[in-house]
Amino acid sequence: MAGFLIAAPGPGEDRRALWERLRLHRRLTGPVPGPWGTHLLMLGIRTFHPRTRRIPTTAMTLAAYFDGHPLVSRAA
Repeated sequence: MAGFLIAAPGPGEDRRALWERLRLHRRLTGPVPGPWGTHLLMLGIRTFHPRTRRIPTTAMTLAAYFDGHPLVSRAA
């Protein structure tokens, strides 16, 4: 799993204090992926938009194919 963190210092907190809290959290929980995981993540990010654009088309193609198929029934 991976993600992005966007944060701003709270009222009365400077940027350095925020960064120190984030560094401590990162050190204690270990959420930093290794080199191989990062490589795979970068490959996936490059194709994420085209893949997600195709999901509705693929779903409709499958639904049309199986609609009325003799081995497929509808559960109530």
